Amino acid sequence: ICQACNINKWKYKCPKCEFHSCSLPCSKLHKEAYNCDGIRSKTSYKALHEYGYKELM
Repeated sequence: ICQACNINKWKYKCPKCEFHSCSLPCSKLHKEAYNCDGIRSKTSYKALHEYGYKELM
């Protein structure tokens, strides 16, 4: 379920905070409400067992 509207099934996940949204308006609402720029940190610490493909890119 979309975390912004709580109505539709989520289709998109924010790369920075993994917020689930269903549409562009919900994504924009999330960015304004949580002051999120949507850009994942390339230098954040990850434990070895948390490493995945997206951390390598």
